[in-house]
Parts: sequence; C-alpha cells; structure tokens
Amino acid sequence: MKRNNNTTGLKIKYIGATDTKGSRIKFTQLNNNKSVTLSDKHKFDTLGLAEEILNRIELIKAFNVIVDNTQNNYYLINLDFAGNSFEDITPLIKKISNTL
Repeated sequence: MKRNNNTTGLKIKYIGATDTKGSRIKFTQLNNNKSVTLSDKHKFDTLGLAEEILNRIELIKAFNVIVDNTQNNYYLINLDFAGNSFEDITPLIKKISNTL
C-alpha cells in the first residue's frame, strides 16, 4: 500500500445566516481540531472559496475533495503537506480570505 504520512483532513462547513449573523464558512483542520470561521462576504460557493484559499497556501502540496456532503452543507478535503510536519493552517486561511 502506498501511503503519505503528511496527510490530514480539512472539514469545510457552510453555516447559513441567522437573525443576528450573516452566512459563514467554517474551516476545521482535523489533525489539531483548530478552526476558523469566515464571513461569507464574497458570496463564493463554499468549495470555490476553499479551492481559492488552499491553492495559495504553500505548505500544502496537494488537496482532494474526499466527501461532498452538500445535503448537510459540508465537504471533507484531504490535505497533503509539503515537508515533514503538520502546520496549523487556520491563521493562513483567515489571512488569505482577507485578501480576496
């Protein structure tokens, strides 16, 4: 079996608007359970926003959508990291989203 040791998951969930908050998108890195929630100010589709951000993170060598559960408003993405460790990418997600 071929295996990549620098792999983890990223859960991306769309959170609809409420009476007090607009719609949001939550990114949760599964190996460390750290998350960041972004306002959906650009009205991207959830997967489109994720692809735009992940393509700009140099620590990520490759990524693939492994679960597309649009009925429950979430995606699971497999992340292959460059190098020998898992980095917390949630601050980078927030930083990059502010430039879009």
